Amino acid sequence: MNRKILLSLFLVLMLIAQWLIPYKMIWTNDRTVKEGKVFKFKTMPIDPSDAFRGKFIHLNYDNTLFCLADNKSYKQAQEVFVSIDNDSLGYAKITAISHIKPSNPNYIVANINYIQQLEEDSSCIDINFPFDRYYMEESKSKDAEDLYRKSIRHFTKNVYSVVYIKDGNAVLTDVKIDDKSIKDLIPKK
Repeated sequence: MNRKILLSLFLVLMLIAQWLIPYKMIWTNDRTVKEGKVFKFKTMPIDPSDAFRGKFIHLNYDNTLFCLADNKSYKQAQEVFVSIDNDSLGYAKITAISHIKPSNPNYIVANINYIQQLEEDSSCIDINFPFDRYYMEESKSKDAEDLYRKSIRHFTKNVYSVVYIKDGNAVLTDVKIDDKSIKDLIPKK
């Protein structure tokens, strides 16, 4: 009898967890979009496909380097806190990298891609942003890829991603070309 009660309790807890975990993920991203600060990240092209998740635009970012006078405490692939702010043109820029969570809510958790030594005591750290994939509706993805590459390649268009950031969480909501959503620039089939 005790075994049946424990088994039933375990089953109920598993059912609750199956709903609670996805709800928490959705709630965190929704809260970030509603309460977070929006940033525009300048992009560069590439577009692969993922067999499990579908078509996406792989976004390479323009401003991923941050130079320090002393980086001896940082290592490649290390997870760090990256503070973000807007530059004079309204695009996102890295303002600080730290091992400690900043008090400012405009930061992300990212990994160090590589460290480029400049002089004996100074170097630049390249950051891998965690929002480098923009997933598209399958029917629009090929046209979006072509438009994105054409816009980036000739430097004739202003191309950037729209990312909401709050307390270490980042949500990529759109890719824009000349302030128009890439979703709206692709005709419906």
